[in-house]
Amino acid sequence: MKFSNNYEKIFTETYKEFLTKPKISEYLKKGRKYVLVFPQIGTLFQRGKGILVVGRAPNNWHVQFNKINFEGKANESILYSRDNETYSNLKWVYNNYNGIVKEEYNLKKSKFWRSLDKIVHRSILNVEEPDPNWMSHIAWSNLYKIAPAVKNSGNPNEQEVIAQFEGSVKMFKMEIEELQPKIILMMTDYSTWGKWVLNELENVKLEKGTKYVEKRGYYKSSKIIVTGRPDSRKKGSSYKKLCDEVISFI
Repeated sequence: MKFSNNYEKIFTETYKEFLTKPKISEYLKKGRKYVLVFPQIGTLFQRGKGILVVGRAPNNWHVQFNKINFEGKANESILYSRDNETYSNLKWVYNNYNGIVKEEYNLKKSKFWRSLDKIVHRSILNVEEPDPNWMSHIAWSNLYKIAPAVKNSGNPNEQEVIAQFEGSVKMFKMEIEELQPKIILMMTDYSTWGKWVLNELENVKLEKGTKYVEKRGYYKSSKIIVTGRPDSRKKGSSYKKLCDEVISFI
């Protein structure tokens, strides 16, 4: 499964529009580098059954651009996420998480990916035995596809969000329409990140959640669950309890 040509077109247009913004030009002239990430679909993802996992923004990535090297980066990002032998279709998660390829950052230490491991096993696979290929049942995206190339702190600032917001909303809607996921799991925080995009959806129905599931509801045929970040450092936070609450709503 892959995204449509029209989706790829919106992705490319959003990147090009981002480059035209005066504030972005200013950042680039000052030497700022950015990452650009096209979403990925696991090889076993099924419409109506899979989970669309949405983060805030990419935290470092292989496709990067700066004031000198920026031509053709949208197409490079698309091909990297769709056709690359090592990194496409969440192969990079499989290889890293299972220790096949040693990366600088071990995903097995990430509460984000460990949370997804638990949630997929208990809600999609319904098995006790670990399935090393669990990530193939999800699609992975971010609210914002462009972020500063800063290790471990890559969220875009307000100006960088504004510069890609319109295209980001279009892509989010298209991801839902094309993938038709059973669950849209937004691990973004609602008040600071998720609500600005969700407010742009027509006829979305949300209600208050619990401590870890901040909002839950429906958009078209998909169930929406919005949580805080599993790696939150807030006092009393627990990624295991977050998983339990998410699973209870699935």
